Amino acid sequence: MFNDATEERCGAKLTMEENNPKISCIVPVYNVEKYLKRCIDSILAQTFTNFELILVDDGSSDCCPAICDEYAKKDERVQVIHKENGGLGYARNSGLDIARGKYITFVDSDDYIPNNAMEILMANIKDSDLCAGEHISFKESTPKYKNSIKSEVLYTGEIFRNILNIKLPYNYQFGKLYKKELFETVRYSNLLYEDVEINYRLLSQCKKVTICYSVVYFYNVGNQNSITSCHFTKRHFDQILTARILSENVEKNFPFLKANCRKYFCNTNLVVLKRLMKSKCTKEFPTQYREIMNCFYKNKKYLFTDLKLSKKIKVLLKIVFFDFYFLFTKSFISAR
Repeated sequence: MFNDATEERCGAKLTMEENNPKISCIVPVYNVEKYLKRCIDSILAQTFTNFELILVDDGSSDCCPAICDEYAKKDERVQVIHKENGGLGYARNSGLDIARGKYITFVDSDDYIPNNAMEILMANIKDSDLCAGEHISFKESTPKYKNSIKSEVLYTGEIFRNILNIKLPYNYQFGKLYKKELFETVRYSNLLYEDVEINYRLLSQCKKVTICYSVVYFYNVGNQNSITSCHFTKRHFDQILTARILSENVEKNFPFLKANCRKYFCNTNLVVLKRLMKSKCTKEFPTQYREIMNCFYKNKKYLFTDLKLSKKIKVLLKIVFFDFYFLFTKSFISAR
Protein backbone atom coordinates (compact mmCIF):
# COMPACT_ATOMS: atom_id res chain seq x y z
CA MET A 1 0.00 0.00 0.00
CA PHE A 2 1.18 3.52 -0.77
CA ASN A 3 1.79 6.06 1.95
CA ASP A 4 -0.69 8.88 2.21
CA ALA A 5 1.01 12.00 0.86
CA THR A 6 -0.95 14.21 3.27
CA GLU A 7 1.13 13.04 6.26
CA GLU A 8 3.61 15.48 7.81
CA ARG A 9 7.23 14.67 7.08
CA CYS A 10 9.75 15.40 9.86
CA GLY A 11 7.41 18.02 11.32
CA ALA A 12 7.72 20.16 8.20
CA LYS A 13 4.73 22.02 6.84
CA LEU A 14 3.31 20.51 3.67
CA THR A 15 3.44 22.47 0.42
CA MET A 16 0.24 23.02 -1.56
CA GLU A 17 1.32 20.30 -4.04
CA GLU A 18 1.97 17.77 -1.25
CA ASN A 19 -1.40 18.60 0.27
CA ASN A 20 -3.19 17.71 -2.94
CA PRO A 21 -4.36 14.16 -3.60
CA LYS A 22 -2.33 12.02 -6.01
CA ILE A 23 -5.42 10.90 -7.95
CA SER A 24 -8.68 12.62 -8.84
CA CYS A 25 -11.35 9.98 -9.53
CA ILE A 26 -14.24 11.50 -11.49
CA VAL A 27 -17.64 9.76 -11.52
CA PRO A 28 -20.47 11.24 -13.65
CA VAL A 29 -23.82 10.30 -12.08
CA TYR A 30 -27.21 10.20 -13.78
CA ASN A 31 -30.24 8.18 -12.61
CA VAL A 32 -28.31 5.10 -11.47
CA GLU A 33 -29.58 4.72 -7.91
CA LYS A 34 -29.63 0.93 -8.35
CA TYR A 35 -25.85 0.82 -8.90
CA LEU A 36 -24.43 3.98 -7.34
CA LYS A 37 -23.65 2.77 -3.82
CA ARG A 38 -21.76 -0.26 -5.14
CA CYS A 39 -19.70 2.04 -7.36
CA ILE A 40 -18.85 4.54 -4.60
CA ASP A 41 -18.13 1.83 -2.01
CA SER A 42 -15.66 0.14 -4.36
CA ILE A 43 -13.76 3.42 -4.81
CA LEU A 44 -13.67 4.32 -1.12
CA ALA A 45 -12.39 0.80 -0.31
CA GLN A 46 -9.21 1.27 -2.38
CA THR A 47 -5.91 0.08 -0.87
CA PHE A 48 -4.39 3.25 -2.32
CA THR A 49 -5.96 5.98 -0.22
CA ASN A 50 -4.45 9.25 -1.44
CA PHE A 51 -7.22 10.28 -3.81
CA GLU A 52 -10.24 12.53 -4.09
CA LEU A 53 -13.58 11.29 -5.38
CA ILE A 54 -15.55 13.81 -7.45
CA LEU A 55 -19.19 12.84 -7.93
CA VAL A 56 -20.86 14.89 -10.67
CA ASP A 57 -24.64 14.67 -10.37
CA ASP A 58 -25.81 15.48 -13.90
CA GLY A 59 -29.36 16.53 -13.00
CA SER A 60 -30.53 13.12 -11.77
CA SER A 61 -34.27 12.82 -11.07
CA ASP A 62 -33.99 9.78 -8.76
CA CYS A 63 -32.29 9.39 -5.37
CA CYS A 64 -28.75 9.86 -6.72
CA PRO A 65 -28.30 13.48 -5.52
CA ALA A 66 -29.16 12.48 -1.93
CA ILE A 67 -26.88 9.43 -2.11
CA CYS A 68 -23.97 11.59 -3.30
CA ASP A 69 -24.50 14.12 -0.51
CA GLU A 70 -24.71 11.32 2.07
CA TYR A 71 -21.26 10.02 1.09
CA ALA A 72 -19.78 13.54 1.10
CA LYS A 73 -20.85 13.91 4.73
CA LYS A 74 -19.25 10.60 5.72
CA ASP A 75 -15.90 10.86 3.88
CA GLU A 76 -13.87 14.05 3.42
CA ARG A 77 -12.34 12.69 0.22
CA VAL A 78 -15.74 12.96 -1.51
CA GLN A 79 -16.76 16.13 -3.35
CA VAL A 80 -20.14 16.56 -5.03
CA ILE A 81 -21.14 18.77 -7.95
CA HIS A 82 -24.86 19.18 -8.69
CA LYS A 83 -25.57 20.51 -12.18
CA GLU A 84 -28.32 20.63 -14.77
CA ASN A 85 -28.39 17.68 -17.13
CA GLY A 86 -25.90 18.24 -19.93
CA GLY A 87 -24.67 14.77 -20.83
CA LEU A 88 -21.77 12.50 -19.93
CA GLY A 89 -19.03 14.54 -21.63
CA TYR A 90 -19.95 17.81 -19.95
CA ALA A 91 -20.27 16.06 -16.58
CA ARG A 92 -16.69 14.80 -16.94
CA ASN A 93 -15.58 18.33 -17.84
CA SER A 94 -17.15 19.67 -14.63
CA GLY A 95 -15.10 17.15 -12.65
CA LEU A 96 -11.91 18.04 -14.52
CA ASP A 97 -12.44 21.74 -13.77
CA ILE A 98 -12.05 21.20 -10.02
CA ALA A 99 -9.71 18.17 -10.00
CA ARG A 100 -6.59 18.67 -7.82
CA GLY A 101 -4.83 15.36 -8.38
CA LYS A 102 -1.61 14.77 -10.29
CA TYR A 103 -3.41 11.96 -12.10
CA ILE A 104 -6.98 11.54 -13.40
CA THR A 105 -9.09 8.40 -13.57
CA PHE A 106 -12.75 7.92 -14.53
CA VAL A 107 -15.35 5.44 -13.30
CA ASP A 108 -18.88 5.21 -14.71
CA SER A 109 -21.50 5.16 -11.97
CA ASP A 110 -23.10 1.85 -13.00
CA ASP A 111 -19.69 0.11 -12.95
CA TYR A 112 -17.21 -0.53 -10.14
CA ILE A 113 -13.54 -1.31 -9.56
CA PRO A 114 -11.52 -3.92 -7.61
CA ASN A 115 -10.10 -2.62 -4.34
CA ASN A 116 -6.51 -2.61 -5.67
CA ALA A 117 -7.25 -0.86 -9.00
CA MET A 118 -5.63 2.47 -8.15
CA GLU A 119 -2.66 0.77 -6.51
CA ILE A 120 -2.02 -1.30 -9.65
CA LEU A 121 -2.26 1.72 -11.95
CA MET A 122 -0.03 3.86 -9.72
CA ALA A 123 2.58 1.10 -9.49
CA ASN A 124 2.75 0.80 -13.28
CA ILE A 125 2.50 4.34 -14.61
CA LYS A 126 6.00 5.37 -13.43
CA ASP A 127 7.28 7.92 -16.00
CA SER A 128 4.59 7.19 -18.61
CA ASP A 129 1.91 9.71 -19.55
CA LEU A 130 -0.87 7.15 -19.28
CA CYS A 131 -1.40 3.68 -17.86
CA ALA A 132 -4.17 1.45 -19.24
CA GLY A 133 -5.38 -1.68 -17.45
CA GLU A 134 -7.72 -4.54 -18.33
CA HIS A 135 -11.47 -4.72 -17.68
CA ILE A 136 -13.99 -7.52 -17.22
CA SER A 137 -17.56 -7.24 -18.49
CA PHE A 138 -20.36 -8.58 -16.30
CA LYS A 139 -24.16 -8.70 -16.16
CA GLU A 140 -24.99 -9.67 -12.60
CA SER A 141 -22.08 -11.08 -10.62
CA THR A 142 -18.40 -10.47 -11.38
CA PRO A 143 -16.72 -13.54 -12.92
CA LYS A 144 -13.63 -15.01 -11.33
CA TYR A 145 -10.38 -13.85 -12.83
CA LYS A 146 -6.62 -14.07 -12.44
CA ASN A 147 -4.42 -11.02 -12.60
CA SER A 148 -1.25 -10.93 -14.63
CA ILE A 149 1.90 -9.15 -13.51
CA LYS A 150 2.81 -8.52 -17.16
CA SER A 151 3.05 -4.99 -18.51
CA GLU A 152 4.60 -3.33 -21.54
CA VAL A 153 5.58 0.16 -22.62
CA LEU A 154 4.58 1.51 -26.04
CA TYR A 155 5.60 4.63 -27.94
CA THR A 156 3.59 6.86 -30.30
CA GLY A 157 3.52 4.86 -33.57
CA GLU A 158 2.98 1.55 -31.77
CA ILE A 159 0.16 3.06 -29.71
CA PHE A 160 -1.91 4.01 -32.73
CA ARG A 161 -1.20 0.77 -34.57
CA ASN A 162 -2.66 -1.10 -31.62
CA ILE A 163 -5.68 1.20 -31.36
CA LEU A 164 -6.53 0.63 -35.02
CA ASN A 165 -6.05 -3.13 -34.71
CA ILE A 166 -8.36 -3.07 -31.66
CA LYS A 167 -5.79 -5.08 -29.72
CA LEU A 168 -5.44 -2.96 -26.62
CA PRO A 169 -7.90 -1.19 -24.27
CA TYR A 170 -7.50 2.37 -25.55
CA ASN A 171 -10.97 3.17 -26.86
CA TYR A 172 -12.58 3.36 -23.45
CA GLN A 173 -12.19 6.15 -20.95
CA PHE A 174 -12.35 3.80 -17.99
CA GLY A 175 -9.59 1.58 -16.60
CA LYS A 176 -6.90 4.21 -17.16
CA LEU A 177 -4.74 6.61 -15.21
CA TYR A 178 -3.88 9.86 -17.02
CA LYS A 179 -1.39 12.56 -16.18
CA LYS A 180 -3.55 15.60 -15.45
CA GLU A 181 -1.61 17.87 -17.81
CA LEU A 182 -2.94 15.88 -20.78
CA PHE A 183 -6.29 17.59 -20.14
CA GLU A 184 -4.92 21.15 -20.08
CA THR A 185 -6.15 21.83 -23.64
CA VAL A 186 -8.56 18.90 -24.03
CA ARG A 187 -12.21 18.70 -22.98
CA TYR A 188 -15.05 16.36 -23.82
CA SER A 189 -17.69 16.85 -26.48
CA ASN A 190 -21.12 15.30 -26.10
CA LEU A 191 -20.83 12.77 -28.88
CA LEU A 192 -22.25 9.39 -27.90
CA TYR A 193 -18.90 7.65 -28.44
CA GLU A 194 -16.71 10.55 -27.35
CA ASP A 195 -14.17 8.19 -25.72
CA VAL A 196 -12.65 7.30 -29.10
CA GLU A 197 -12.23 10.90 -30.22
CA ILE A 198 -10.96 12.20 -26.87
CA ASN A 199 -8.49 9.34 -26.46
CA TYR A 200 -6.98 10.17 -29.86
CA ARG A 201 -6.35 13.75 -28.70
CA LEU A 202 -4.97 12.59 -25.36
CA LEU A 203 -2.76 9.88 -26.85
CA SER A 204 -1.42 12.33 -29.45
CA GLN A 205 0.27 14.11 -26.54
CA CYS A 206 1.72 10.92 -25.04
CA LYS A 207 5.34 10.04 -25.62
CA LYS A 208 5.05 6.87 -23.60
CA VAL A 209 2.13 4.63 -22.52
CA THR A 210 2.17 1.66 -20.16
CA ILE A 211 -0.18 -1.27 -20.77
CA CYS A 212 -0.88 -3.26 -17.63
CA TYR A 213 -2.50 -6.69 -18.02
CA SER A 214 -4.12 -6.69 -14.59
CA VAL A 215 -7.88 -6.23 -14.18
CA VAL A 216 -8.64 -2.76 -12.85
CA TYR A 217 -12.28 -2.31 -13.88
CA PHE A 218 -15.62 -4.14 -13.85
CA TYR A 219 -17.80 -3.04 -16.77
CA ASN A 220 -21.55 -3.46 -16.37
CA VAL A 221 -23.18 -4.69 -19.59
CA GLY A 222 -26.40 -5.58 -17.76
CA ASN A 223 -27.66 -2.00 -17.36
CA GLN A 224 -30.30 -1.70 -20.07
CA ASN A 225 -30.69 2.02 -19.35
CA SER A 226 -27.06 2.84 -20.17
CA ILE A 227 -26.32 5.10 -23.14
CA THR A 228 -24.89 2.33 -25.32
CA SER A 229 -27.55 -0.27 -24.38
CA CYS A 230 -30.59 1.83 -25.27
CA HIS A 231 -32.71 1.49 -28.42
CA PHE A 232 -30.90 2.44 -31.63
CA THR A 233 -31.13 6.17 -32.33
CA LYS A 234 -29.47 8.61 -34.71
CA ARG A 235 -26.85 9.32 -32.01
CA HIS A 236 -25.45 5.79 -32.42
CA PHE A 237 -24.00 6.92 -35.76
CA ASP A 238 -21.63 9.08 -33.69
CA GLN A 239 -19.53 5.91 -33.43
CA ILE A 240 -18.82 6.15 -37.16
CA LEU A 241 -18.11 9.88 -36.91
CA THR A 242 -15.56 9.41 -34.13
CA ALA A 243 -13.95 6.50 -36.00
CA ARG A 244 -13.64 8.70 -39.09
CA ILE A 245 -11.98 11.48 -37.06
CA LEU A 246 -9.54 8.99 -35.53
CA SER A 247 -8.67 7.14 -38.75
CA GLU A 248 -8.25 10.31 -40.85
CA ASN A 249 -6.03 11.99 -38.28
CA VAL A 250 -3.89 8.91 -37.72
CA GLU A 251 -3.47 8.35 -41.47
CA LYS A 252 -2.43 12.00 -41.89
CA ASN A 253 0.17 11.84 -39.12
CA PHE A 254 1.28 8.23 -39.61
CA PRO A 255 0.98 7.37 -43.36
CA PHE A 256 2.46 3.91 -42.77
CA LEU A 257 -0.75 3.05 -40.85
CA LYS A 258 -3.06 3.69 -43.83
CA ALA A 259 -4.14 0.04 -44.13
CA ASN A 260 -4.79 -0.15 -40.38
CA CYS A 261 -6.96 2.98 -40.63
CA ARG A 262 -9.05 1.46 -43.40
CA LYS A 263 -9.52 -1.76 -41.43
CA TYR A 264 -10.53 0.15 -38.30
CA PHE A 265 -13.05 2.35 -40.11
CA CYS A 266 -14.64 -0.65 -41.89
CA ASN A 267 -14.83 -2.55 -38.61
CA THR A 268 -16.64 0.35 -36.96
CA ASN A 269 -19.15 0.60 -39.81
CA LEU A 270 -19.74 -3.13 -39.50
CA VAL A 271 -20.39 -2.87 -35.75
CA VAL A 272 -22.94 -0.09 -36.32
CA LEU A 273 -24.59 -1.97 -39.19
CA LYS A 274 -25.05 -5.09 -37.06
CA ARG A 275 -26.65 -3.03 -34.29
CA LEU A 276 -28.83 -1.19 -36.82
CA MET A 277 -30.08 -4.43 -38.41
CA LYS A 278 -30.63 -6.04 -35.02
CA SER A 279 -32.88 -3.10 -34.10
CA LYS A 280 -34.78 -3.60 -37.40
CA CYS A 281 -34.83 0.11 -38.13
CA THR A 282 -32.74 0.47 -41.31
CA LYS A 283 -35.67 2.19 -43.06
CA GLU A 284 -35.65 4.93 -40.42
CA PHE A 285 -32.11 5.97 -41.39
CA PRO A 286 -31.83 5.66 -45.21
CA THR A 287 -29.07 8.28 -45.58
CA GLN A 288 -26.83 6.76 -42.91
CA TYR A 289 -27.52 3.26 -44.24
CA ARG A 290 -26.39 4.33 -47.74
CA GLU A 291 -23.22 5.87 -46.27
CA ILE A 292 -22.35 2.58 -44.55
CA MET A 293 -22.99 0.68 -47.77
CA ASN A 294 -20.81 3.12 -49.72
CA CYS A 295 -18.00 2.52 -47.22
CA PHE A 296 -18.30 -1.23 -47.72
CA TYR A 297 -18.59 -0.90 -51.50
CA LYS A 298 -15.40 1.16 -51.71
CA ASN A 299 -13.61 -1.47 -49.64
CA LYS A 300 -15.42 -4.64 -50.80
CA LYS A 301 -12.26 -6.40 -51.97
CA TYR A 302 -10.66 -5.66 -48.62
CA LEU A 303 -13.77 -6.72 -46.71
CA PHE A 304 -13.97 -10.16 -48.27
CA THR A 305 -10.25 -10.94 -48.44
CA ASP A 306 -8.03 -9.02 -46.01
CA LEU A 307 -10.43 -8.45 -43.14
CA LYS A 308 -10.89 -11.48 -40.88
CA LEU A 309 -14.67 -11.97 -40.89
CA SER A 310 -16.66 -15.00 -39.92
CA LYS A 311 -18.55 -16.85 -42.69
CA LYS A 312 -21.80 -15.70 -41.10
CA ILE A 313 -20.81 -12.03 -41.37
CA LYS A 314 -19.58 -12.46 -44.95
CA VAL A 315 -22.93 -14.00 -45.93
CA LEU A 316 -24.73 -11.13 -44.16
CA LEU A 317 -22.67 -8.55 -46.07
CA LYS A 318 -23.37 -10.23 -49.42
CA ILE A 319 -27.11 -10.18 -48.66
CA VAL A 320 -26.88 -6.55 -47.63
CA PHE A 321 -24.96 -5.67 -50.82
CA PHE A 322 -27.64 -7.40 -52.90
CA ASP A 323 -30.46 -5.56 -51.10
CA PHE A 324 -28.63 -2.26 -51.44
CA TYR A 325 -28.00 -2.81 -55.17
CA PHE A 326 -31.66 -3.78 -55.68
CA LEU A 327 -32.95 -0.70 -53.82
CA PHE A 328 -30.52 1.59 -55.68
CA THR A 329 -31.55 0.17 -59.07
CA LYS A 330 -35.25 0.41 -58.20
CA SER A 331 -34.82 4.05 -57.08
CA PHE A 332 -32.91 4.87 -60.31
CA ILE A 333 -35.61 3.33 -62.53
CA SER A 334 -38.37 5.09 -60.60
CA ALA A 335 -36.56 8.41 -60.98
CA ARG A 336 -36.51 7.97 -64.76
